[in-house]
Amino acid sequence: QRPTAFFGSAGIQLRALPAHLAVWESVKDGNLIFIGAWRMHPMLRRLPVTQDFELGADDQIHNRNPQPGEQAIYTTPSHRDTMTYAVVGMFPGLKAGNEVVVVAAHSSPGAVGAADFITSPGSVKIIAERVGLRPGGPRTHFQLLLRVYVDNDVPVKTEYVTHHLNRR
Repeated sequence: QRPTAFFGSAGIQLRALPAHLAVWESVKDGNLIFIGAWRMHPMLRRLPVTQDFELGADDQIHNRNPQPGEQAIYTTPSHRDTMTYAVVGMFPGLKAGNEVVVVAAHSSPGAVGAADFITSPGSVKIIAERVGLRPGGPRTHFQLLLRVYVDNDVPVKTEYVTHHLNRR
C-alpha cells in the first residue's frame, strides 16, 4: 500500500501483481518493484543484477564487497522481537530507461519497515543525500542496507546503515 500511495501522489500508476503470477512477457517492458525475500520471487533469482548485499539462506545479510568500516556479515538476532536487516536495491531495468527496485528482507516486518522508510519524505531526503541522487541528474543505481527495529512483528523504527553504488 505504501509504495502505491507514494507513487500515486506523483501521478504514477502502479499495477500490483502477485509474484507467482508474474511472467517475463507481462513485466519486461515496465519498471518493476519487488517486495519480499529474493527466495520468494523466482523472477528475482534470474535478474541480471550484481548484489553486494545478499540475503543468505542462513537469515544473514552477506556483504559481498565490504567497504572500510563495514561488516562482511550482518546477523539478525530475531526477526520478530528485536531487530532485522533489510536491503533496498535500485537496478537498471530490463529495457533502457527502466528501473527495477527490490525491497528485500528475511521477514515481513523487515520488508514493511524498509518499504515505509523509502517512501517517507524525510527518508527519501536522507537516501538522496547519502547516495548522491539529484533531480534531473544521471540515474544512480545502488543498494541500501537498513536496520529495522521490530516489536512483536511490527516494525517500529528503521535506520540507514550503509549503501553501495552498483558496479554495473
